[in-house]
Parts: sequence; C-alpha cells; structure tokens
Amino acid sequence: MKTKIATLTLAVTVSLMTGVAQATLYDYNFTGATTINALIPDGNLAGYVNTITVSGTGNNDIRDVNVYLNISGGYNGDLYGYLVGPNGQMALLLNRIGPGSFGNNGAGMTVTLDDSATVGNGGLGDIQNVGASGFVGNFANGTWTLFLADMVSGDQSTLVSWGLQIDVVPEPVTWALLIFAALGGAFWFGFWLKHGRFSGN
Repeated sequence: MKTKIATLTLAVTVSLMTGVAQATLYDYNFTGATTINALIPDGNLAGYVNTITVSGTGNNDIRDVNVYLNISGGYNGDLYGYLVGPNGQMALLLNRIGPGSFGNNGAGMTVTLDDSATVGNGGLGDIQNVGASGFVGNFANGTWTLFLADMVSGDQSTLVSWGLQIDVVPEPVTWALLIFAALGGAFWFGFWLKHGRFSGN
C-alpha cells in the first residue's frame, strides 16, 4: 500500500511541475487586422496616442512583450515612439532611427519589435527593440499606451495599425500552493486507504 501511495504522490507532483514552465501567448491585433489610419502630427512633439485594453490574461506574470507597428508615409528618421504598460513601465520603440543627422529616409515601415531580435530590424538602422524586462513580472491586464511623435516638420506619417503579443506565465506562488494542496490530498487519500475502507489489508 505504501508503494501505491508514493506512486500516486509522485505522479501528481510531476504532473503539476510540468505545467509550471508552460506559458500562454496572447495576441491583441498583432497582425494589424484592425486598422487605425491616424495621422501623426507633423513636427509636433505632443505627438499621437493610441491605446489597447488587454483583458483575459488572469493574474499571470508577463514573461515577454512584442509590438507590431504598421506606419505609412512620412520620414522614418523623424519618428520617436514608446510603449507604456498598465503599471507605468515604459519601453522605447523608435528614436529617430537610422544613420547620420537625418536618420532613415524611408517612408513607412511594417515591423515586429522584439527584444530577442537583432538590432537593425527590417534594415531600419538603430531601431529600438522592445525592452521587455521593464514589463516582466507584472500583470498584463489593463491599458497599454502607444505614443508616437514626428520630431521634424516636412513629411507626415500615418499609423495604419499596431498590436501586442504578450507572453504570460502563472505566478510561482500559485503553483506552489497547488502543488502543496495536491501533496496534502494525496497524503490523506493514502491515509484513508490504509486506515479506512481497506484497514483489514
């Protein structure tokens, strides 16, 4: 009987521990299906702000954040942008990208900003990849804010669409409680088998 109890306890523990490392990926308009088509004020430091409300991720910790940007027209080297999470953390996205004083002279971009990607994403020069470390460990639910500004007048850009891809994992303390609860349940189940219904064995 002790062997059976030990086997049951081990099986429950392994099953739960396997799930600890699992993460869930949430997409919020990450392919840009929902368009905005908003003009970014030309040569205006006040810029343009747009938000995405994230929900349904539970009380899980952020592990990674990627940003999709689709911008048309204008002058890429004029653009400055950053992302603010629901808890106030910020990641720089664009900082007048490209070489020299005038930056990248392209008109528009469609890029995925990922902190694990190589700097120079899409051939745009020194584009800033998302510094996800500022978001890691926080909850994803809430309002995410994108800020874009055209720093120099002369060419105007349009934000066609943008989106988020957020990777979350369960809180370690939650998993610890589940594991201890399972172990406790296995112990009492074994105790019942030994001293209750099968006490004569």
